[in-house]
Amino acid sequence: MITRFVLALHCHQPVGNFGWILEEAYAKAYRPFLDVLERHPKVRVVFHYSGILLDWFEKEHPEFLQRLKKLVRDNRVEVLGGGYYEPILPMVPEQDALGQMEMMRQTLGRLGLRGPEGKNEGAWLAERVWEPQLPSLLSRAGIRYTVVDDAHLALAGLQAEDRFGYYLTEDRGACVALFPSSKTLRYQVPFKPVVEVVETLRQMRSERARVVVLADDGEKFGLWPGTERWVYQEGWLEAFFQELEHSGDWLKLMTFRECLETLPPLGRVVVPPASYEEMMDWSGGFFRNFLLKYPESDTMQKKMLWVSERLKRAQSAPASKRKLPRLREAQRHLYMGQSNDATWHGVFGGLYLQHLRRGIYEHLLFSEQILDDLVEPNRAWVRAEARHVNADGEPEFLLRSKSTTLLLDLRRGGQLLEFSDKTNGVNLLDTLTRRPEAYHKKLQALHPVPVAQAQPSGPLSIHERAPANAADLADSLVYDPYRRAGLIDHILSPDAQVHPFSCGAVEELGDFLAGPYEGRLKLSKNSAQAVLTRKGRLRVNGVDLPLGLRKTITLSAKDRAVSIAYQLDNGSAEPLNVLFGSELNLGLKDAHVNRIGQTQGIRRFAVVDPALHLQVSWTFNRPARLWYFPLETVSDSERGMERTYQGVSLTFLWPVRLGPAKSWRVAWTLEMESKDAC
Repeated sequence: MITRFVLALHCHQPVGNFGWILEEAYAKAYRPFLDVLERHPKVRVVFHYSGILLDWFEKEHPEFLQRLKKLVRDNRVEVLGGGYYEPILPMVPEQDALGQMEMMRQTLGRLGLRGPEGKNEGAWLAERVWEPQLPSLLSRAGIRYTVVDDAHLALAGLQAEDRFGYYLTEDRGACVALFPSSKTLRYQVPFKPVVEVVETLRQMRSERARVVVLADDGEKFGLWPGTERWVYQEGWLEAFFQELEHSGDWLKLMTFRECLETLPPLGRVVVPPASYEEMMDWSGGFFRNFLLKYPESDTMQKKMLWVSERLKRAQSAPASKRKLPRLREAQRHLYMGQSNDATWHGVFGGLYLQHLRRGIYEHLLFSEQILDDLVEPNRAWVRAEARHVNADGEPEFLLRSKSTTLLLDLRRGGQLLEFSDKTNGVNLLDTLTRRPEAYHKKLQALHPVPVAQAQPSGPLSIHERAPANAADLADSLVYDPYRRAGLIDHILSPDAQVHPFSCGAVEELGDFLAGPYEGRLKLSKNSAQAVLTRKGRLRVNGVDLPLGLRKTITLSAKDRAVSIAYQLDNGSAEPLNVLFGSELNLGLKDAHVNRIGQTQGIRRFAVVDPALHLQVSWTFNRPARLWYFPLETVSDSERGMERTYQGVSLTFLWPVRLGPAKSWRVAWTLEMESKDAC
């Protein structure tokens, strides 16, 4: 019995990735794979290229698209559609999911990559994230089939021998076909010798008609560590294609489209929420759990939803037609801000990579800025509103001006979650909290295998690699007791020190760190103001003492300035002697504060990020003490475990001596300034 084999490669680079990485991926993986494929006319492949790569190919390597177009025309290649910038489809608004798939359909058509009769009925699911409502969405986009992992069908109750072919699944009468990809082959290709891979394909033969699918990342053919030499220089891919061509008596290479048109489905299935097995492990079984595990990811996602809602309103406004070019520009930035890579973490995923998070914020903020300009293009303005942004049952305070967006979380310490400079497309608070990951426990026990020493059977899979500096990384593990955000209020002992503070080892005397605040908004022509208050308590010598705290945040309409004022009120009959601090964690890098240190008696202070051409400066009405230290995490990636810079933590402190029923105040101004030559 002939076994049908579908080889599908998904090629993608995250929004926000460096241009040199895309060029490296092209040189090491995308171009050489096509070089080998063109030498083997009997081999047929399914490709998926995300929109960011298609855009980049058009600009940097149009000849690659011409080569691909010829392979499509010769019926040797099928190109899958999907969400243009790789969104997780169930987690973006429906109109955006449909819009991204339509953008992909139109682009593939314009580039001549849609295949016979101009059809584009197959789609790649980003990270193979499946949710049961997807058939309705995919059907509305004209999608008839997609590829998942065999683990998806295992969750649907199918045994291993029943996962060779395709099944139909439906939602409210809308139906799509699901092709399961083999995990066994995914782990073998291209890491095991060709003879071993072909033997695995032989063992998958059956007396019944079967379709064997391998759908995996194109980057593993040259870009993954150790694979360029193995796959191309040592000829693995050439030998693999030769074996496929010589196996025509029992193996037939096909595309998904051909399988769907020539073979019946194996039945119907109902698939629960799922992804590939590693992702299920990283997410705790459900991709949306990343939003709970990483509040920074949740903040990005909720920002995206808010921008999407604003765009939808603007598109439906009576004057939208004459604003159509700008609205399309805002839409493209929104779509780029929906790229999934920066929202999750496993061995892959870019939540721990600051430049990928920055890329998401950049595009969301540029979209927001366009929408702002369409409403009020020619004058300074300011807005203040209580809005349910985080979907946690309590409203947040949103302050906005032409240049700045502030988001305050009253429920958790009155903290500032977003401080965005729309002019530069930067959220100043784009940092990451240092938190435990499961692989941290393994650091001390791991024994490194140098990448350069390829094993006799091929390079190690990413899932098998170990760090070369495990002991050093283990010594760097620090975990934060709270989220690293902005305007975090500390009441500390007067003798507290910066080094234990940097490790989260200083005792908090007050309950202001994460307690709820009450608030009110004030709006005038020239400023928006949020006044937050908490009647808290101090624990001093085992006794609870009442302490009131009020912080006032004022956003100016006329410049890129924010004013902060604090007032502490001693509500007890006892004198208080404490150290008060206000903490800001900035996703900026300045060599002057890239170490643990402190400065006394400052009236003015500035952080300059040369890469962002941005300066942030503070001016205080009373001398401050400053504690500073870098935020660095230890994370796993395709390169192995590594230390990654996330930002700088700045805490401004003042000694406070308060008599009974007395008050103490401090105020400062924070200004942002673009620097062409920092």
